[in-house]
Amino acid sequence: MQKDKVTPAASQGVKRISSRLDGIHESATLKLNALVQAMKARGEDVINLTAGEPDFDVPEAAKAAVLEGVRANHSKYTAVPGIVPLREAIARKTSDAQGIAWNASQVIVTNGAKQALYNAFIALLEPGDEVLIPAPYWLSYPEMVKLAGGIPKFLPTRFEQGFKLTPEQLRSSLGPRVKAIILNSPSNPTGRCIRLKSSKRWVGFLRIRESGSSVMRSMTELFLRLRSFVRF
Repeated sequence: MQKDKVTPAASQGVKRISSRLDGIHESATLKLNALVQAMKARGEDVINLTAGEPDFDVPEAAKAAVLEGVRANHSKYTAVPGIVPLREAIARKTSDAQGIAWNASQVIVTNGAKQALYNAFIALLEPGDEVLIPAPYWLSYPEMVKLAGGIPKFLPTRFEQGFKLTPEQLRSSLGPRVKAIILNSPSNPTGRCIRLKSSKRWVGFLRIRESGSSVMRSMTELFLRLRSFVRF
């Protein structure tokens, strides 16, 4: 009778996944959302406050555009930053919304905000670099920073102060290893918006510090235009 072969790695209990995953935690949002879906499947009456999904359907214009693209056989590989017409449209829309001139060469299309942020962290962070994250925060932020070799550094904010991050708090947190700060406006989960005057003051402050180097700003506006689709 032939015995099953045992590989040296298996016999010695060698771990087969990368150690970079040791400190990464499962998304609490998706874990709770899966629990809610399981409860609903059992017939339980549950109000789901976990995943931040709109309660309306995909707009008809978006559906039609997808079907039109399929019928036109737009299914081939594209340039890494995205197709030029889409990047040009994004540049125009962003320029109109912000009052700042953008062009297609400054636009990269990603599969959502998570990929955009993760790509940025991979490109910017060296092992041990710190990223400032105002708290409360979106749960994926620290996990993406850790996957890229960085260290998340949390800046707690208070309800009594409107979850406002103060210049003094920011100044005291800028150590020599700080490489980036994440600013989310409107904030998920607090809903706080960063005023233009405040953002300009922070940008000027972050450009110059004692070390002479600047801090990269990752500004996400994921929910800024969501109200355009909501009917009250």
